[in-house]
Amino acid sequence: MSYKNKHEVLKRKDWDSRESVTKDRYKSKRGQIENQLEKEALVCALNGKRYEYALDVGIGDGRLVQVYAPYIDRLLGIDISENQLKYAIKHTNILDIDIEFKVCGDASKLEVSSHNISENKFYTEIKETGKSKNGLPSNSFDLVICSRVLQHVENWQLALAEQCRVLKPGGSLLLLLYNRFSIYGLKKLYEHLFINPLKGNFRNPLNIRRELNKNGFIIEYYAGALMAQPELFPNNLSTREESFIRWVEKFGKIAPFKYFGGRQVILAKKSNM
Repeated sequence: MSYKNKHEVLKRKDWDSRESVTKDRYKSKRGQIENQLEKEALVCALNGKRYEYALDVGIGDGRLVQVYAPYIDRLLGIDISENQLKYAIKHTNILDIDIEFKVCGDASKLEVSSHNISENKFYTEIKETGKSKNGLPSNSFDLVICSRVLQHVENWQLALAEQCRVLKPGGSLLLLLYNRFSIYGLKKLYEHLFINPLKGNFRNPLNIRRELNKNGFIIEYYAGALMAQPELFPNNLSTREESFIRWVEKFGKIAPFKYFGGRQVILAKKSNM
C-alpha cells in the first residue's frame, strides 16, 4: 500500500471512530465563541450572493451547512467518513434545500462513492464523466466550500486544482483555513512534526494564494478570523476574556493584522477563460 493510501486509510479510521465532531468541541463557552466567529466570517465572505449548486468538500457532520444554506438551492456534501455523513444528515434534515451526501477518498482527487448516504436525493448517480470513473464532472458547481480541510489533505495543491476543475467558469471557491502563521498554528505545527503527523499540518497562506493564482482564481475576498485565537484561552471564558476576543475580531479585515488570525477566509472566483 502506498504512503498516500495508508494516510487516507488512517484518516478514515480516525474520523469514523469519532462521534459528531462538534458534539464536545463547542460545548464550552470558548467553543461557542469559536463556532460563532467562524460562522460569522463565512457569512461575511458570501456577502449575500446566491448560488444554484454547491459542493462542500469535507462536510464533516454538517455543522456549517446552516450558514450557507440560505444562499444555495442544492448541495452535494462529500466526506472521507461515512460516519460523519450520517451525523450531517441529522444536522441538515430540517433545511429547505436539496441535499445529497457521498463518501469520497482523499480530497486531492474528487472521486466519490456510487451510492448515496442521504435519503433526500435529487439524483441517484454521479455521471461517469470528468477525470475518472465516479469522479465529479468538470465545470459542474457554482460554489465549492472547503472548510478546515486542507490541513488533512496529503496533496493540498492537487486538491485546489480539483476544486478549480469541478467549478463552473465564474464559480466561487470559499475557503476557511487554519493559519500556520498564527500562534495557535505554530503550536499545532510542532504537534504535527513531533507528536502526531495526522494533526495540525496547517498550510502557509502565502502558498495558498500563489496556488489559487496558478489555477486561474481571482481572489475577491480575503480576511482573518478568530483573530484572538480562542483556542489559546481556557474553556471557561471569563466575561473579560470573551469581550477581548470579540473586540480583537474587528481587525480581521485590516492589513497586516488579518494575516495573523487563527483562521484565514478566502473567496476566490474561477476565471471565465
